Amino acid sequence: NPNQDATDEVMTNLARRKLDAFSGIGHGYYFWNFKTELSEGQWDYMRAVRRKWIPGKGSLLAERIQNACHREDNGGYACVTKPGVNEDFLRIALKGCLKQDDKNQSYIENLNGDELIQEGDTIFNSFWKRHKIGGATCDFGGTATLVLANETDVDDEFLDMDEWSDDRVFAPAEYSNKTIIIILLTGLFGGGLLGFSIAMKTNQGFNVKVRKSLFPDHANDKIFTGRHSLFGGENMPLIPNEGEKQML
Repeated sequence: NPNQDATDEVMTNLARRKLDAFSGIGHGYYFWNFKTELSEGQWDYMRAVRRKWIPGKGSLLAERIQNACHREDNGGYACVTKPGVNEDFLRIALKGCLKQDDKNQSYIENLNGDELIQEGDTIFNSFWKRHKIGGATCDFGGTATLVLANETDVDDEFLDMDEWSDDRVFAPAEYSNKTIIIILLTGLFGGGLLGFSIAMKTNQGFNVKVRKSLFPDHANDKIFTGRHSLFGGENMPLIPNEGEKQML
């Protein structure tokens, strides 16, 4: 919801996930700043506690903290190829994954298009699942992204707050450079044609000059002088041809 500030939900879930992720493998927790002059809770432990992002009292082994990463732990996410990624960059990332696992990389050069993307989905997801406990993230140089493995798996703790869902991923549409250029050129052409049409219909002087210079053999055609013409109208003067000029 664009009218809703989801900061509290986002920061609460972030804190819980961090507490859960590091629980049992360290000797405690630390916060970068205990208190600052800034009014941002992200940099102020006391403010974060007051806003209930971080539990201020009670056990850090509370159920909500222990289950904060349940979706990640239960395979609720998949690491897949990022839409619109450059194929050369994708090949480099995939070779890096295969090399780290001592697997054959040569066949990657022979893959293109959908076949390369599908192979990326398989390699990225497999690598991420095997190595995430050691710190691997689903990024791979910007060539991969996390998606929900099951769209019906929705964390509903905040759904009563205007149907907020903390983990849904909304990926903006991505376009190739060629598509962007085509869209821009189409817009420029359409805008120019519209401006030309308006000038031809509203400015008699401009209309006459264009007809004389560019369309001398068709200057009085209906496309310029007709009632429903896009490039003129009934109010546009007729232009005498050479024979009529000599007679005059």
